[in-house]
Amino acid sequence: MSLTQKIIISLIAGIITGLLLGYPIQGTEVIGKAFVMLLQMTAIPYICVSLIAGIGFLDKETALKLMKSGALVYLGLTAIMLCFIYISAIAFPNWQASSFYSANTLVDSNSGSLLNIFIPSNPFTALSKTQVPAIVLFCVLLGVGFMSVEYRNQTLLFFKDIQQALVNVNSLVLKLAPVGVFCISQHASASLSKEEIDGLVVYITSVTLITFVLTFIVIPGLIASITPFTYRQVIYVSKDAMLTAFVTGHILIVLPIIAEKVKKLINQHVGAEQNEHNLAEVIAPISFSVPTGSKLISLSFIVFAAWFDGQPIQGSDYALLSVLGFSYLFNSNYGAIADLITTLNITSGLYDLFVIAENLIVRHLGGIIGAMFCVALTVLTTVACAGIWQFHWRKGLLFLSLTLSLFASLLFGIGRGFEIISHQYQGYERFIDRYLMYKPAGSKIIKDPFDESITDVNKDTLDRIKQRGVIRFGYYQDALPFAFNNKNGQLVGLDIELIHMLARELKVEIEFVKVTHAQTQALLRSGYLDMASGIPLISENLTHFSLSIPYTYEKMAFIVKDKHRHDYKDLAQVANKENLVIGIPGSLFYKEAIDSAFPNANIEILPTPRKFFVEKHNIDAMVFGAAGASAWTLVYPEYSVVTPKQELSKIPISFAIPPSDHKFELFLRNWITLNTNNGNIDKIFRYWIEGKN
Repeated sequence: MSLTQKIIISLIAGIITGLLLGYPIQGTEVIGKAFVMLLQMTAIPYICVSLIAGIGFLDKETALKLMKSGALVYLGLTAIMLCFIYISAIAFPNWQASSFYSANTLVDSNSGSLLNIFIPSNPFTALSKTQVPAIVLFCVLLGVGFMSVEYRNQTLLFFKDIQQALVNVNSLVLKLAPVGVFCISQHASASLSKEEIDGLVVYITSVTLITFVLTFIVIPGLIASITPFTYRQVIYVSKDAMLTAFVTGHILIVLPIIAEKVKKLINQHVGAEQNEHNLAEVIAPISFSVPTGSKLISLSFIVFAAWFDGQPIQGSDYALLSVLGFSYLFNSNYGAIADLITTLNITSGLYDLFVIAENLIVRHLGGIIGAMFCVALTVLTTVACAGIWQFHWRKGLLFLSLTLSLFASLLFGIGRGFEIISHQYQGYERFIDRYLMYKPAGSKIIKDPFDESITDVNKDTLDRIKQRGVIRFGYYQDALPFAFNNKNGQLVGLDIELIHMLARELKVEIEFVKVTHAQTQALLRSGYLDMASGIPLISENLTHFSLSIPYTYEKMAFIVKDKHRHDYKDLAQVANKENLVIGIPGSLFYKEAIDSAFPNANIEILPTPRKFFVEKHNIDAMVFGAAGASAWTLVYPEYSVVTPKQELSKIPISFAIPPSDHKFELFLRNWITLNTNNGNIDKIFRYWIEGKN
């Protein structure tokens, strides 16, 4: 059997074994990682010696021709890929969706470090950090430097010998591929969970469609139409690289395979003597330093995420996505997608789906299209430099008509399939069907606060709580996701969970008192309430309340109808809008701050956020904390959370406590600090705010 056949059999056997057993065989993860690391071992050294030797042997005329031809071919292939990615959105069905808030998922933009990524101030640092663009630039410039060295051949032949040695090592490692592939596929298939697949069917299906059409029809058909090579030859030189890249999910490790296969293909047609420069050995390594198929395919997630978020990309946004996406993808896929989600104002929680899909299957599909993209770039650029174009008009027209008809049929069929699938919105159920994380303390709910004689209003709050055996906590109606009733009518939420934790540690019970904004200050001063639910720690509140140190932070955002979300991207434009009506829930206490930020707007106080969603009114948008806003859009998915490009203030949230009780304030300060440092508050935050299990 050929190596390809062995790899396919190992892949199928690994998947079947994993699915049947339901658990990874001990040692498969380690063996699989070891195989990938062995393949990676030769990748960076191969790029370095190939570029230095390949460019060093060139004359200036050939180098200039290579640069021009390579740029044109690369731009053409990129344009073709983007067209198919954007057109695939036609198949997306009309589904309703919303997501939990995601505070810590998005990675910071790496745009500030782009110079370090592209320009190697220290080449050894770039090598140690695997900064491929910087490595490529250094090796290209070193190769150009060799072009004018008088006695360069002896040194460059040394690099050629190292290059051949690396190819031999890579071939030796590939003999272990059946074992490595079996271990990787067995571990991956046994580790799949239903939760990871839910909600990703549309995205994964569309990516699979794009990969199939581009890899097996469009790109090889294009090469066969304008070069001397047949479709079968193109697939033959690509199959080993595509299989290896698919299984491992890494395109870097197959560059030596691509270079060698393409070099042999060119030599068969023009002869080794005419192909003296072996341009494939130069082009293949360079291709990894720019966004190729394996990275460009990740832009399909942005098209999917925008649709899934209720606002499909339209018109000029495609041009913006192309320009920004191309720029960002010089960095990692994860950083690029995070930046694009922020720039295009897509709900940040969808980034979680990208991470799951990328690790589940998309990275592997990207390996297939990435390998074919590199083969096409290498073949077409070499053919352009050698001037051996052969245009087959009849074959080309046949290929074009077949591609368009097949792709249109697949899009229509998949689109109809998605429409037939019964999809029921589950965001509300996932939110409302949540219970307290930890064992609750004893508690009861008082819906209307009443006057009660306080035994000693001047007694310290902590002493009063212990004497009474009850901590009395004020909460606000509809304070999602901090305090609300789940589907069984139980009072739950982030603040409620924290008070249960505090009560257990104090060994007391809880009386949850439903209060309004207007009642809070008086009930705290009288000693009736011991604490009240989260209040923004801003100047105007400090004049009315004694506040604890913050236990969480809220980024401010707008809640608007889905169809109006694009109107609130730019904060400056929103501030200058005439006749704008902004709603503020009364429990949030920051009317003066909103008045200052939006001087032209009319501010309306809402007794509860629910009135914004269920009653007819002329309010254009509601300003709310992003975490709470995301919770409300789970209940009312026809609304969207919009965080403007220029972010509104990040507001610390604190508990309100009785005035002038420094002992209790100090106790709460230390208690919040302790539970912040040991991760308890973070766990509770991720459960109630981000929807994690």
